Amino acid sequence: MRSLAMLTITAMLFVTPVFAYSRDEVAAIKQKLQHGVDHTDLAEVLEARSRFQALAGLEPKASLLPYWVAVADWRASGMLLNGPKPDRERARRHCDAGIAAATRALELDPKFAGALAVKAGLTGLSTRFVDPASVISLGAQIEEDLSRAHALGEDDPRVSLFDGINTLHKPAFVGGGPRPALARLERAIEQFGAEHVTDAAAPDWGRDDAYLWAGRASMQIEDYASARAYFTQALAINPENGWVRSSLLPQAESALATASPAKGEP
Repeated sequence: MRSLAMLTITAMLFVTPVFAYSRDEVAAIKQKLQHGVDHTDLAEVLEARSRFQALAGLEPKASLLPYWVAVADWRASGMLLNGPKPDRERARRHCDAGIAAATRALELDPKFAGALAVKAGLTGLSTRFVDPASVISLGAQIEEDLSRAHALGEDDPRVSLFDGINTLHKPAFVGGGPRPALARLERAIEQFGAEHVTDAAAPDWGRDDAYLWAGRASMQIEDYASARAYFTQALAINPENGWVRSSLLPQAESALATASPAKGEP
């Protein structure tokens, strides 16, 4: 009987994935990361990153864990570049580390569209740290990575989100700018509306980010009424988003109040 029990347990080990982490543990760290982003708390974002990194060390074959490290690095790099006390050197280090983490996730799962999109987003940030001559080659790499990500994850809203952010920042002569970016961000919003994530550890972030960036694109074309609507929707999805609540929405409302009727509401 004992031998039969041992055989059963051994068989289960071969058919059931055994991880050194639980999905609930990853979900808890995801919440910490989002809380840090919402409250512009870099220390909390970096603590989440450290915990994801520790889990990745325990489970080196799980592509999801380096993916979350890369997402945390993307968040941290943006906060370090655009915060009240910009620190370019720390931002560069997190950008490089995030690209390495995303690359590791892709080595473990070459069809991981989300990891490819995060890598493209981090590569876009890396253009802030290189000489102008290198930007052209990095831009080509970003386009290639996003194209592959779309092919791998046709309905992945975070691929469209990074595509929209990249389009907003790239020059008009290569197809960039706020109007083409809006089309991609609207696509992301549509995809987020259809997304249903049931795995607690899986990527499920970005829904409010899509509205946030659509609002920023609308601000650039001076469509302040649309910007206010996008920011309001971002807050409806995530009332804790401090950037929208304290900065972006008030900017849109102020611009709308002072804009001419042609640029604002009827």
